[in-house]
Amino acid sequence: MEFRELLPKRRMVRHYAPEPVSREVVERIVGTVRRAPSAGYSQGQRLLVVMEDEARAELVRIASAGWGAKRGLEPWLESAPVHVLVCTREDDYHERYRQEDKLVEGEEIEWRFRSGTWTPAPR
Repeated sequence: MEFRELLPKRRMVRHYAPEPVSREVVERIVGTVRRAPSAGYSQGQRLLVVMEDEARAELVRIASAGWGAKRGLEPWLESAPVHVLVCTREDDYHERYRQEDKLVEGEEIEWRFRSGTWTPAPR
């Protein structure tokens, strides 16, 4: 399937059902994310799964200060039964790109963040 064929089929979710999500389902989703491609197969992503009510409420407080509900918007962040935060351990990428097969002229390439993604810096 082409990406352009997939886009019209995507779903926007702005409100979640109040039912909890089973641990099995969360583990299946997280397991899939762990196998996602990464630069040099360095797998530098770390996933923080937040399922407990108090922890989710604190996360919402920190992330949004309840902006949705306070402004009369759909409380999508507040109503999500699970939050999965995708974090990065930068050192994993540096460790991988310091290995012999990734060196350029004997040195690790430089990376810079542009247009929402990390790319090799021109030499």
